Amino acid sequence: MPLVTIDLWEGRSVEQKRKLAQALTEAVVNTLGINERVVWVIMREEPRTNWAIGGKLCSDQPPSPPSD
Repeated sequence: MPLVTIDLWEGRSVEQKRKLAQALTEAVVNTLGINERVVWVIMREEPRTNWAIGGKLCSDQPPSPPSD
């Protein structure tokens, strides 16, 4: 039972989380050659106030522009 855990800032839509869960599951299935029904994905969302980079709260910094 592979378990994939990913920490994210809160604010993603349900559709984005569906796509992420599917993409992560497919990567594990293709890499390990297992059935998708045994792959677990846990997404933990946190507010930006709970994360800091370089000693500064992420909520105090402007959001990074999306990358293509």
